[in-house]
Amino acid sequence: MQISKEYLLSEIASMEKQRNHAHDVAVASQAAIDVMQALIKRLDLPEEDGLTFADLGLPDPVPVEKG
Repeated sequence: MQISKEYLLSEIASMEKQRNHAHDVAVASQAAIDVMQALIKRLDLPEEDGLTFADLGLPDPVPVEKG
């Protein structure tokens, strides 16, 4: 079997798709972990009316700019 440029380019494209999918899965997994950790922290806090994002280990929300 001869290795052609087209074959190698095809393999690279396939690997890039797999890498991008793996990255998306990793990001989604980390987001789920962050949410669960925040919920655990919330469960451990005493009942308060003044709960802040910092109490949950989260950054303050950033307003969405309409452009």
